[in-house]
Amino acid sequence: VKIATAEPLSSSATTSDKVRSRPLSFIQAALFQWVNPKAWTMVLTMVTVYTPQRDLTSVAILVSVFAIVNLPCISCWVVMGSQMRKVLASPTRARWFNRIMACLLVLSVIPGML
Repeated sequence: VKIATAEPLSSSATTSDKVRSRPLSFIQAALFQWVNPKAWTMVLTMVTVYTPQRDLTSVAILVSVFAIVNLPCISCWVVMGSQMRKVLASPTRARWFNRIMACLLVLSVIPGML
């Protein structure tokens, strides 16, 4: 309900609002990964499933593959985010986007309840 009824972000936010909503720096984002539960889940699953011997060579190869795949994926995420910012600059579009995302979130929960 909060996502569906959220007001779009205003481009005329006060300076103090802009300071509080500043994105993480590169170092902050890198340090955040040490407390990111999704990252830990991915790493534990990766090592458990794909490196049955748990030797250093297998882990190094797997980490290299994940790093190589990660760069284009993150790049696409950044480009799409930049484009979405332009599309969602309109308050009407942002409201509709929030409503659609809220509906999709609710729909994604239904299979888990069955």
